[in-house]
Amino acid sequence: MSKFSDQVTRGVANVMGKTTKAYRREVFALYSDVVRYTPRDTGTLRRSWLLGRKLSQEAPDARQYSGGELNAAVGAAGEAAGELRLKDDAFIFTNMVYAAPVEAQRHMVARAVADAQARK
Repeated sequence: MSKFSDQVTRGVANVMGKTTKAYRREVFALYSDVVRYTPRDTGTLRRSWLLGRKLSQEAPDARQYSGGELNAAVGAAGEAAGELRLKDDAFIFTNMVYAAPVEAQRHMVARAVADAQARK
């Protein structure tokens, strides 16, 4: 390949790398905001939020976490965000049946999306 072609290839790779990192950061920021806006009460719903490339019916039951393991759930979400590629859809979801009524009252997801739009 020519020197010019090599420079273009490296330039494209550099831009794609920066764009992928920005995508990962924004997805994790959105996840973090959803968790932050979720009411604490017992902490079960807050710990149940998951981040992944696909919706999983085999999501871990949040009740298995003790009160101090929110950091573990957020850490797992950070790892999942780190594996995302630009072509991947990212899903923030929970398997808690009462999440929808809580969302209807507290608007955790809507507030997190509004924050993400404001960051643009």
